[in-house]
Amino acid sequence: MKKANKHIEELKNKYSYKLSVCMIVRDEEKFLDNCLKSLKPLLDLNLAELIIVDTGSVDKTIEIAKKYTNKVYFKEWNNNFSEARNYSISLAKGEYIFIMDADQEMEENEVNKLIKFFSSNEYKNFNTYSLVYKNFTKEDLSEYTYFSLNLIFKNDGTFRYEGKIHNQPIYKEPVKNLEIYMMHYGYIMTEDIKEKKFKRTATLLKSELKKDPNNIYYIYQLSRSYEMHGDTKEAIIELEKYLLLIESEKINESLRINYYHNATIIYFNAKEYNKCIYYCEKMKELDEELIDCYYLMGKCYLIEGNLDRAVYNLKMYLKYLNTFKYEKYASTNGLEVFSYGHKFSAIGELLRLKIKINQLENIEEYINKLNEDKETYMLAIGEILKVNILKEDIHSINNLIEKLKEEDEVILLNYLLSKTVVSTENIDENSLIEKLNLDDEEREIVKKKISYEKYSSFKNLLSFIDENSKLNKVIKIENCIESLIDTLNNSSIYDIVECNYRNEIIYIIGYLLEKSDMIINSYLINKEKLITLMYKYILIVEDIEDSSLNDDREFSNKINNFNKFIKGKNILKAISVLKEAVTIKPEFSNLISIIKDSLILEHIEDNNLITESDIRKIKESLITLINNNMLIEAIEVLDQLEELYNLMQDVELLSIKSTLKFYLNEIKEAEDILKNGLKYYSQNIDLLYNLAYIYETNNKNISALSIYYDILDIQTEKINLEEINNNIIRLKEKIDII
Repeated sequence: MKKANKHIEELKNKYSYKLSVCMIVRDEEKFLDNCLKSLKPLLDLNLAELIIVDTGSVDKTIEIAKKYTNKVYFKEWNNNFSEARNYSISLAKGEYIFIMDADQEMEENEVNKLIKFFSSNEYKNFNTYSLVYKNFTKEDLSEYTYFSLNLIFKNDGTFRYEGKIHNQPIYKEPVKNLEIYMMHYGYIMTEDIKEKKFKRTATLLKSELKKDPNNIYYIYQLSRSYEMHGDTKEAIIELEKYLLLIESEKINESLRINYYHNATIIYFNAKEYNKCIYYCEKMKELDEELIDCYYLMGKCYLIEGNLDRAVYNLKMYLKYLNTFKYEKYASTNGLEVFSYGHKFSAIGELLRLKIKINQLENIEEYINKLNEDKETYMLAIGEILKVNILKEDIHSINNLIEKLKEEDEVILLNYLLSKTVVSTENIDENSLIEKLNLDDEEREIVKKKISYEKYSSFKNLLSFIDENSKLNKVIKIENCIESLIDTLNNSSIYDIVECNYRNEIIYIIGYLLEKSDMIINSYLINKEKLITLMYKYILIVEDIEDSSLNDDREFSNKINNFNKFIKGKNILKAISVLKEAVTIKPEFSNLISIIKDSLILEHIEDNNLITESDIRKIKESLITLINNNMLIEAIEVLDQLEELYNLMQDVELLSIKSTLKFYLNEIKEAEDILKNGLKYYSQNIDLLYNLAYIYETNNKNISALSIYYDILDIQTEKINLEEINNNIIRLKEKIDII
């Protein structure tokens, strides 16, 4: 009995605190003070100790840290997150380890929840606890995602982290989610910081994948890094690698959801909507209440023009959003639910859709919900007005009129009223106008605009521009995009060129074309209408002699050449001329992407973009260009080819591209091409030879030597054993000298 009591006493004395907050930091002065201030209640109650390990700060990080704790240590940075984490853990005297980063913060009520839980005996029932991240992605905190992470662990002497980059905790079950929220600001970054973070993370991931090429988690993280950096093509390459691997691996449901979720986002951003829908369906098989599935499918079907399915999925999104609790996804440990903050965007799109397909039952509930968000309400105001006119709801129309007057949007009100009244059938317009809360002058203006609209929508557009100009107001385009595009597409070139406001019209068309991606995603405008508008724009600028439109005319020439190449089925030339068009009008890059997707794919079969015969001819062209020392032109041919063909399918093309990059002194790119190629063709002699040669050129003699030994291990007649052995001897001597 005495022995048992002694053992209990030893256990009590083993821990000085219930929690050890362990942090690794470096140059974190921007966030650290707020982070530590939020933890102060924990520290003041002596419930927790604070351990901070610095890995080389040159700003005020250490000074800030010492305001809150005297347990500030230094650890040299060895490009290994787990090593630094584990050092901080080794210093902990708490019963549980609480892992935090400087860019995190806890609100007061969330800290109080944590204090309450660890002041009870309930905390002893679990080995691991997860918290929910509210992960902000915009400076104004208007956009965020949710994901859950295991952050509190039993300090039993075995807990540790593994992995150099995305360090993974090796924890013990059982696990409980505390339903405590953590604010995370780490994704709010300047472009410079984003670039540094990407380079650091991607470099470390590639380094680890060299050692373990089929590590699904690292491939998954690399695909995410590429996507966040905007490298969609590279993200898809990595994505499709891990999707292939997980089909043959036994992976638990929560991880599988994570991997599919990442696929849906990447495919959506790449505009591969069918693939996005496919993996949304795969996710739904695992969890039919995951809101991101329905939100993304709603967007995909909307863009593809399947309006009934878009309505269904957006309604399902709103249904499950009402009961959404992130705690349910605690076991997924890292799943980022992004659509939680898109409620009003979805309601606005549903409103437009239901009007479009004439489903007006219960539509007031969507209008009432939009009242909670001013910005979305204003963007949907034309649709709201139309619904109220269709239902002859004078009270609601008058409320809307008062709102627009309060916002000093009288011109917009007049434009929308006239446009909507004329486009709505079976309406007694005079009777309607008399019932509205308008003074005599406003009523006359609306009547005049209605007659303008009846006679000519183009005149109505000119009147709209005229009144904005007189009041020196910026023309509000966003609220009437659909009607503007229809009006412009139906107007004659002569009317536009000869009118007094042609410069304003050119500005409006340019704005609409510049925002083409946003318009397709946010409005019910199909790609064909935008392409029609672009050709209208080209005809207008060609017909006006004005030096300020020189770039526009040059852009016009490129598009005309593009059409010629498309008709002649010269796809590579067509792509080349589109690239030239982007350099002339970079603001139209999204539009040009739409043109490429819409028009090129009409002229080529999906499964037969480039035939074997085409590849053979391209290789012959490349050899001719190289023999004539036209290396840059050869690279351009390969770049154009990559728009339609994955070079990883042809090892000879990979070898040619790496050689060209080398001779153009783009050594790093040449090296990367070879390394990526060797992931697929690990025993290809040409790729190995070329990589060894690049290593030698860069004085990476040990790496070159290793490659030559790899070549020796390959049994093939292509190997010149004498040459390889001579290279090995030469490098050994060189290394000894060095």
